Amino acid sequence: MNITERVKERFWKKVGQEEGCWEWTASGDGIYGYGHLVIAGRIEKAHRVSWEIHHGPISPGLWVLHECDNPPCVRPDHLFLGTAATNAADRNRKGRGAMQQKTHCPQGHPYAGENLYVRPDGKRICRECTRISQLKYDATRRKQLTLTRATSAA
Repeated sequence: MNITERVKERFWKKVGQEEGCWEWTASGDGIYGYGHLVIAGRIEKAHRVSWEIHHGPISPGLWVLHECDNPPCVRPDHLFLGTAATNAADRNRKGRGAMQQKTHCPQGHPYAGENLYVRPDGKRICRECTRISQLKYDATRRKQLTLTRATSAA
């Protein structure tokens, strides 16, 4: 995107510089709360415009993420660069993922205490479901081995 002096003027007219977050006061996406600014006929996200004003161009494949978790915020020290994976890890670390808000697994076991295992990537695993799945696998494997032995003995 091309950040001109005119773009900067338009940008700053739409920013509320408060004590904490600097919130975008103009149009946004209406769904997730991210601010929008039209530059050269293209809709750009306000926090990405802020990053480019303060830090320069964003390399392809990088996202501008919010440390404050406030989508309308455009304050440069609340923003950082990352990938889609960085964004997902940040979301999981902060407990904002839809799955992390669930208190029980799909089979109804609690995601708590000894029944909860959290993988290094942040995914939560129900130990009871894992145990049941392993028992089913073992039973199936024993059955296959018995059939194999019976077939080879015949």
